[in-house]
Amino acid sequence: MPHRVTGMATPKRRLASPTRQAVSLLAVSSAEREDKIMQCAVIESPYAGKTPEEVAENVEYAKKCMRWCLDNNIAPFASHLLFTQVLDDNKPSERAKGMRAGFDIGRRCDVAVVFTDRGITDGMMAGIQKYTAKGLPVKFVSLTRGVLE
Repeated sequence: MPHRVTGMATPKRRLASPTRQAVSLLAVSSAEREDKIMQCAVIESPYAGKTPEEVAENVEYAKKCMRWCLDNNIAPFASHLLFTQVLDDNKPSERAKGMRAGFDIGRRCDVAVVFTDRGITDGMMAGIQKYTAKGLPVKFVSLTRGVLE
């Protein structure tokens, strides 16, 4: 029997988010965005690298992606910046645990935003596939070219 944490309510169903609207916040002007609740977005960007320097570059890029979201009135969630603080990404079991936690939280967001400037990794592709299967909208963004169609 699974361990149940006491004192926490288990939701019976997911309530409709007030930000799930026909018009995405990615498609409205900045003046219109200031009056709206921020969309919650799970961020997909590269993390792993062949060298510590490449990982550091990917972390800096992910921070820029988060800034882009905040500048566009989107509340970003970047599990690869959070969970790698407590899990070792070089250990397959810990990487898998972090990715699973990230996917489980990410699917509760309003949109997945995939940042493409540094390419799409296997981990990012796994996220895209999971979010698409759950019906989560997936947007592709380049920091240099904006929202991609």
